[in-house]
Amino acid sequence: MTDTRPEMTRAQFAEASAYAYGGHWLTGEESFIHVPSVMQVEGWDIYGHSGNNSLTEPQRVLMMWSDLVGQTANGGFTQFVYNFRNSLALAYRLIAKLEWPELFERFDRAFREQAGDPSHPKLRQGPGVELPTDAADAFDDWFYRDETKAASKVEVGEYIVRHRDELCRLLD
Repeated sequence: MTDTRPEMTRAQFAEASAYAYGGHWLTGEESFIHVPSVMQVEGWDIYGHSGNNSLTEPQRVLMMWSDLVGQTANGGFTQFVYNFRNSLALAYRLIAKLEWPELFERFDRAFREQAGDPSHPKLRQGPGVELPTDAADAFDDWFYRDETKAASKVEVGEYIVRHRDELCRLLD
């Protein structure tokens, strides 16, 4: 089995664990996901594919977190749910692993509104379906705040530090 963890020095890890592109959310994707050791694995970016399953769990958590950031920033929480409709149970499980209470409380409410029971989620959107979006809209409003972006630097940064050995191989 391929080891997908990139090799880093302690200094490189410290920099990577605090890097937020353009001052936005800290995602970890640049240093722990978008690296050759991950991207050379066939299917690394397809949830449910054996290639994705070969990544470490913390790599998959950061990948899903990055997808949540990207989708929500692009089109809101409802877009995230729609685009990940085939991986909703996994998305819920991986976002929970961040152990960021404020994020998860809001994520859980919006998720249940849009997909129902997390253990058996089902996309509740579609043509002709008028679904409330109160919780999803509240998630979006909270998520776009500068305070939330700043909090990600603490919360996701702490997750990265807690899972250092599962995210990289230290050289020193």
